[in-house]
Amino acid sequence: MAEQLQAEIIASHLTLDAIRLRLAAQAAPRHWRKPLSALAAKLEHGTPLEIALEQQPSIPGELDCLLSEALQVASPTALILAAVRNRQQVGRNWEKLLRFVTYPALLLGAALVVGAVFSYVIKRSADFSMIDQLGIPGGEVMLSFIEDQHQALLGLALIYVWLGGVLLTIAVVGPRWAWSAVLGGVVLIGRPLRWISLQELLQRYALFITQGLPSVPAAEATARSFRLSRQAMAAQALSQRLQAVCALGQALCQSTLSDGLTRPALQLLDMRGADTARAIAETSQLLERLTDQRCRALATTLPVVLLLLVGSIVWSSMCAYLLGFLPLVTMITSLA
Repeated sequence: MAEQLQAEIIASHLTLDAIRLRLAAQAAPRHWRKPLSALAAKLEHGTPLEIALEQQPSIPGELDCLLSEALQVASPTALILAAVRNRQQVGRNWEKLLRFVTYPALLLGAALVVGAVFSYVIKRSADFSMIDQLGIPGGEVMLSFIEDQHQALLGLALIYVWLGGVLLTIAVVGPRWAWSAVLGGVVLIGRPLRWISLQELLQRYALFITQGLPSVPAAEATARSFRLSRQAMAAQALSQRLQAVCALGQALCQSTLSDGLTRPALQLLDMRGADTARAIAETSQLLERLTDQRCRALATTLPVVLLLLVGSIVWSSMCAYLLGFLPLVTMITSLA
């Protein structure tokens, strides 16, 4: 009777774990869904999570690190579900911020390409040397202005293409942490991206704290769970500072993810005593609000800046050649 009751309890726990993994698969990134669903199916057939992980043929590296650390806590599937949901929230913030930047960047690139192509076609199809040959006053100055404008447009277009190639190379070839490290230093979007990364780091650390781990082991588990993700460097640095007997808030203030706006809130973490999990949750909400406010500010200011930049590029590329043709039109009109 006792054995039957114990078997029913184990079966109910496995069913609950399978449900959590199913829910995690719904909120997870696309390349995480298949392995999480496969693990849930094995748990539904009575296979323990540890054995199911050993039998799983392929798991993405970042997810594998998270699953390995989840096995060390009291409720692995609860931690996995919470971590996946936090990651989904952080992913939405990333997408929202990058969406505000991607469209202006593409439109600016299109304006540079159109201006450079227009300038190249006009220079190849029209002979502006006749301005100097006809002795038109100010012809040399006009020719030099046209040439300078042409070279400036080509130079800007090449710089833009080069920057795009560098970012693409970092995203495809570089380590995961390099992408966020580079974007974190970009004007306008760098600060909110660092806030998003800091929020993700805090939330993962809080998950291990709520599972009963002390501060330093929780930081070490956080670093290992982020080992193959874009947070690898920041999580490892946090773990090393806490191992050196640095308080959590002070350790976060020393991180490159913090700045003048977030440091006062991070320092308050050291004044909350044993209520660390709740303090981290409140700090995460603050970072969420800061990110949302910055996105709204970008949505207001970027269209205006973009309109000025695109208008300046298009107008300057056309104005140079219009001014070049104007002396010819004036001379022809006077002769007529």
